[in-house]
Amino acid sequence: AGWAYGGGHALKGKELKLVVTTGSDAAKYRKDGEYSHTMEELLSPFEVVAYKVGMNYAEPFLVQGTATIGDAELDQAAADYVSAILD
Repeated sequence: AGWAYGGGHALKGKELKLVVTTGSDAAKYRKDGEYSHTMEELLSPFEVVAYKVGMNYAEPFLVQGTATIGDAELDQAAADYVSAILD
């Protein structure tokens, strides 16, 4: 309070972009998937906090299925990550 909210605005206008990896593949993060929740639902508290402090909430960068990802996919994810943070 007083810094980012409650009279403070230190984060206002800044961007929040989450980077999340999951060992499980993306299909498990669906309403009809093993976890019965989407990544959007699971990450929604971060979006709410960003809104509360006046930040812009960017689409998260997700790398899913890391428990079984191959070298080529990992290399592509790394390249995509670099692009995502430079945008």
